[in-house]
Amino acid sequence: MPESLPLTGIRVIELSLLLNGPMAASVLGRLGAEVLKLERPGVGDPSRGNEPVNLNKRSVTADVTTPTGREVLYDLARHADVFITNLRPDSLKQMGADPATLAAVNPRLIYAAGTCYGQHGERANDPGQNTTATAVAGLLHLCRDDDAEPRDIPGTVSSTLSGTMLAMGVVSALLQRERTGEAPPVHCSMIASNMWYQYLPIARFASTGEEPPMMSSRRSVANAFNNRYVCSDGQWFAFTQATQPDRYWPIICRALGIETLEHDARFETAELRRERRQELVAILDTVFATKTAREWETVFHQHEIQGTPVNDYAHMVEDPEVVANGFITTTESGNRAVSLPFTLADRHATLRPIGALGADTDAVLAEVCGYTPERIEALRALGAV
Repeated sequence: MPESLPLTGIRVIELSLLLNGPMAASVLGRLGAEVLKLERPGVGDPSRGNEPVNLNKRSVTADVTTPTGREVLYDLARHADVFITNLRPDSLKQMGADPATLAAVNPRLIYAAGTCYGQHGERANDPGQNTTATAVAGLLHLCRDDDAEPRDIPGTVSSTLSGTMLAMGVVSALLQRERTGEAPPVHCSMIASNMWYQYLPIARFASTGEEPPMMSSRRSVANAFNNRYVCSDGQWFAFTQATQPDRYWPIICRALGIETLEHDARFETAELRRERRQELVAILDTVFATKTAREWETVFHQHEIQGTPVNDYAHMVEDPEVVANGFITTTESGNRAVSLPFTLADRHATLRPIGALGADTDAVLAEVCGYTPERIEALRALGAV
């Protein structure tokens, strides 16, 4: 791993399951941190086979529900900078991995916790996952269409976003520790992350009471130039020129070959075009059907109008901009993964898949804690590692 990565020399202990905690630790690993993923012997994290959220980690087994396994955690914590978890507070308290206990072990250890509901309130200890968080945060309500039924949101926006934001909090805490010597605890909930994702509509509603609009069908959009149209090859094209309507109206007319509409009394002003948007959508349906999506992409580029083909995943991974910018990268296993969304002077960590369950236990306990082979074998005989 390049010495110039920003978190080189930082050691992270991860005690988490599934997605948001592992995601946070993996982000730190991509930035150069040494991540020790603590897993239960013979069991492991159910998501450990999910390679993209377990890159750049070493697998260490320790049963922290037992006193002996707990001492292994404490010995690791004495030599670590960060502890990341997404387990529920009550469970962490029972296994002696709560903030107060670990702070007593190592006052410089930054304790980073990811939850669903947050650290305060009646539901702080309740279980929750991606859909739970999108429901509480109003995102499912926002993602309705004209029949007003909430729609499931594909992917894992809650876990991915909250894990990434938790990693951002850890980096901020490391900087504060460097400046002040204090190790502030970090907390990030999936609900708060979903609310951040909806930053503008929530801020507007909280300030004015103005409800955000439902997801609209193509026929009922507020702006015909912020809509989707199917092209001659069957691929959809996202027309996204939502601003400066009067400035772009003549440019759009020329680009789309509908010059006769530029001075048509029905569409002379932005307000008229908004009022007659359904009529305009029908016209544009016919226009876009005359070229392929890639041909329209060229036209829009030439006229500096905002718009782009709607990629499916097959088109997306081969999109020229995705390829040119390295937005998809390759791991040491040969699998492909999404790159971090920011770059640091084009320096990137090598992406290593996590090894087999407990593959690094002996090496880590020897390197970090100074355990002898005999001690490790004794712990293994007790089922502690």
